[in-house]
Amino acid sequence: MTRRQAFRGKLSPSKRVLLEVLMPATAKPSQPATQLTLFQPPRPGLSWEMTPLEHRQEVERLLARMLREHALRHVGAAPAREAHDE
Repeated sequence: MTRRQAFRGKLSPSKRVLLEVLMPATAKPSQPATQLTLFQPPRPGLSWEMTPLEHRQEVERLLARMLREHALRHVGAAPAREAHDE
């Protein structure tokens, strides 16, 4: 429902009028908008190789577990079918 329809619905049929609402003029911003950085560059000094060995082993163990569980959920599942635009 548009604003015009909502306004018309509030009046009796004999008093329906068309109401035009003008938006106030907006001033142009004094400076251009800044683009947010979505992906920050990696911090210097951080790398996978510098991560302690026990942490890397734990991450690898958890990733392997996730992959196994994912594979088990999809065993016997029907192959994905292509979507058609028709």
